[in-house]
Amino acid sequence: MNNNRFYVYALLDPRKPGRYEYKDICFLYEPFYIGKGCGDRAKIHFEKGEIKRNYNPYKNNKIKKIMASKIEPPPP
Repeated sequence: MNNNRFYVYALLDPRKPGRYEYKDICFLYEPFYIGKGCGDRAKIHFEKGEIKRNYNPYKNNKIKKIMASKIEPPPP
């Protein structure tokens, strides 16, 4: 049984495919944000209420551009 409450996740830019390798981890799209969360934290970044907050303008601007492109982001 896994008792880990937290996890680490990456948000990826679907507009930039490729092989992005970091030691033993490989992403098929460019990662632009690495986060730590629990529950559904990784999924709420693309919700409108979350984007309006100004905690991380770089991340929020990137998410806005991804959403405007109408390309579905890969799951975290």
